[in-house]
Amino acid sequence: MILTDLNIAYIETNLKFYGINNQNLKEDLMDHICTHIECFNGNDFDKAYKEAIENLGGYTSFQLMQKESNEKKLIQ
Repeated sequence: MILTDLNIAYIETNLKFYGINNQNLKEDLMDHICTHIECFNGNDFDKAYKEAIENLGGYTSFQLMQKESNEKKLIQ
């Protein structure tokens, strides 16, 4: 599946909505999500996106990663 600029913007907006503000984490998640969608066998973006999020542990998992990233900054 080929991603459009609108698809990429949608993914980025959702990550921001769910509190992912660390640039490195956001880029890593974007890369994993986009790669999964591009390898998806079909043309249904919504289905591919949902599957990608589930395979990565869901938004709760993303928020936990962001929290851990924030805590590491405080410790340093």
